[in-house]
Amino acid sequence: FPLSAEVWGAAVCNLQLTVQVFDQRGVQSIIRGNPLVGEGKLTLGHAALRNSAEQNLELHSKKGEPRGSLVIRAGLRAPPVALGILAESAGRPLAEVAKALAQVLSQPAALDALMDARPEALGAMPPGREAEVRQMFRDWLSRFCQR
Repeated sequence: FPLSAEVWGAAVCNLQLTVQVFDQRGVQSIIRGNPLVGEGKLTLGHAALRNSAEQNLELHSKKGEPRGSLVIRAGLRAPPVALGILAESAGRPLAEVAKALAQVLSQPAALDALMDARPEALGAMPPGREAEVRQMFRDWLSRFCQR
């Protein structure tokens, strides 16, 4: 589901995700509703959202009893307007362009896109140097996208 601009800013800090799993019932749900199987909470920091890795979420009943688990993959996607701002950046304020760039670079696989966009002369690095450059970009992305 898309996030609003306000949530994008909050996601840089920590986004609290609460998931509730219900048992869908037929006619019985008309009277009582669908019963809650369990719920779980997950705090997603900027790095977790940018990496979009699978995370295991333990579900518990309202009384705290274990009710199973759920595998979740959450990540940030730049709003479509951010790409438009970057495409027409010459006529936009610098702050608006920087924000759009941070949104695009916060997406999963942004690091891979940066590495692929390197000039050809930088593409043929020894594996150890490649790892150093990748770490440098990762650190830079983390600092830039959190501002």
